[in-house]
Amino acid sequence: MVGFVSGLQVAAVESPSVLRRAGMWLLVLVVVAAPLLHLRVINRVLPSSHNDLISRWAGVRATLNGQDPYSPTVTQQIEEIADNDPAEPFTYPATLVPLLAPFVQLPWPAFRLLFLLVLIPSLALAVWLSMQMLRLHMSRADTLAVMLICLSTWPVVWGFRMQQLTMLVAVLLVLAWYLLSREQWVAAGIVLALATVKPQLVVLLLLWLSVWACLQRRWSFLAALVMTEVGMLAAADILVPGWFPHWLAALRGYEGSYGVFPLQMVLGNWIGLLFTVLLCSAAGLRLWKMRNCTSASEEFGEAIALLLALTVCTAQAIWLKVYNQTLLVPACLLLLLGRADQSARLAVSVAVVTRVCIVGTLAAVPVAVLGETIGGPAGIWMHLPMLNQYLGPVAVGGLVLRRAAREKKPHFASTVQMEQCT
Repeated sequence: MVGFVSGLQVAAVESPSVLRRAGMWLLVLVVVAAPLLHLRVINRVLPSSHNDLISRWAGVRATLNGQDPYSPTVTQQIEEIADNDPAEPFTYPATLVPLLAPFVQLPWPAFRLLFLLVLIPSLALAVWLSMQMLRLHMSRADTLAVMLICLSTWPVVWGFRMQQLTMLVAVLLVLAWYLLSREQWVAAGIVLALATVKPQLVVLLLLWLSVWACLQRRWSFLAALVMTEVGMLAAADILVPGWFPHWLAALRGYEGSYGVFPLQMVLGNWIGLLFTVLLCSAAGLRLWKMRNCTSASEEFGEAIALLLALTVCTAQAIWLKVYNQTLLVPACLLLLLGRADQSARLAVSVAVVTRVCIVGTLAAVPVAVLGETIGGPAGIWMHLPMLNQYLGPVAVGGLVLRRAAREKKPHFASTVQMEQCT
């Protein structure tokens, strides 16, 4: 009888933990399943055979056969391979050609499968590395849950669906960040150079790291970066002679190459532009103050997360390109799971606002699936998960204010100590 009573007492103590664990995994199940269900809605409008990788595969393949990947002839070939579905032309710099050349001899189905088999575990590893470098230490079960949620957010799922090279670039950027934190300067420079196949996603990080490396005198990092980039450009010029003006012409002719900033979609053209400029100025000032941090420091991780969020904040806001928000994963991890200073009102307010916005973005997909199930097909349910253009600016503002609150804390502490001594 005594043993039975003690067992009940133990169960009563452990039941809140068990219920919490069950609730957490139920939430994970909802977050993981909702995007997969929502893809059925998208596939009614956009055929499942439509993706962005096919133009990369066909363009590089045509280059190896002596054709200009930016020519109308190759664009027509891409559409024929895509079963006459309007396909995106080859708009990448020719530096992509030597990187994909060893793999494009595979048939399209095999190349597509290989891309996903490499990308999914690589992105999972990138999420785990980001958590480690941001010092978000949790139990194994909680870490697994967070990784599953990150891989199931709509921007990531949409990137998998479109088989976008942005996802691979995101992995390379996190890997370069990890190598820098481990002081593997040469390897970090090589990996960062490889990521420049999408220059618009790398330019801000590249500029800040170049300044940082000069101040820290990390010449081996800069040398590896420059030499790898020069090698890629030389190989591209050999494979596609005179490619640069053809690439610029392809960008100008591509209707999706121009767009507005995310805040312009949210607040309107001029007001959105004004707030974008103010936000970028505040972030630039904050990054300048962080230029002397060491690569293994927590401040360096915050700078990388801010740079990636700033990249999204200044990228074109087109709903089909919502996969660019994959770069927000480190910033969202830090804002959602990082500890806020409970003694600073600014830090608490920033934490509340940013967490509400992040959770709202996660909830949009289950809401869309539920609305589609109850109310039937409608445009609002199809587009709802992609209407989160506010997330990039919120992440930038949240990281800037979070760092500002932490820097003010010592000042307030010293003031309180002086008052107590008086």
